[in-house]
Amino acid sequence: MCIRDRAQYIRDLKQEFGQDLEVLDLNDPQFAEKLAQVSKQKNATCCFEAIGGEITSVIVKAMPQNSICYMYGNLSGKPLEGISVFDLLGNNKTIKGLSMPNIVSVSYTHLRAHETPEHLVCRLLLEKK
Repeated sequence: MCIRDRAQYIRDLKQEFGQDLEVLDLNDPQFAEKLAQVSKQKNATCCFEAIGGEITSVIVKAMPQNSICYMYGNLSGKPLEGISVFDLLGNNKTIKGLSMPNIVSVSYTHLRAHETPEHLVCRLLLEKK
């Protein structure tokens, strides 16, 4: 599952990885509800998140029990907001900081012309080895 905020990125992901890939539009008025529904259906217990701010709260809230959210950026420039300690403790959810160089060294020459570094991360995570 991927979350994107631009129709072109959504089309690109669907074209590259197939129509079965669940791509949610961050600008959809029903985004939070759809995210909760898909997270439950797919049992999405791991998230790589680079936006920060309020969206992280929406994502973590939608995740099922025993989930972990890896924060590898803060594109919004805002602090995390609206995260319930009771949701974290009661549902065994974790938010963990993650430095991308600790995971994989990726040269920006791997970026395609239209890609942002975040899209590259999503693509590399989804590519079949």
